[in-house]
Amino acid sequence: IFNSNGSPVHHSSAGMENHGVMAGLTKREMMAMHMMSALVSPMMDDVLQYKDSSEWLKNMTESAVEMTDTLLAELEKSQ
Repeated sequence: IFNSNGSPVHHSSAGMENHGVMAGLTKREMMAMHMMSALVSPMMDDVLQYKDSSEWLKNMTESAVEMTDTLLAELEKSQ
């Protein structure tokens, strides 16, 4: 979905334009944030015990984005 200037409409600020520039998160960014939260929340206590959790976080981040893109692609099919 795009605004009158051709910019993507952002979920967190739909209709809040500032000189043709939209602020906030895109639908994809918002969904990825929620996917990441769902993946990470149940395991955070365990993860915080390790000194270097960067590889684990990288994997979780990639998984969240992949899940988001898969969901969006599936939703596109049903339109």
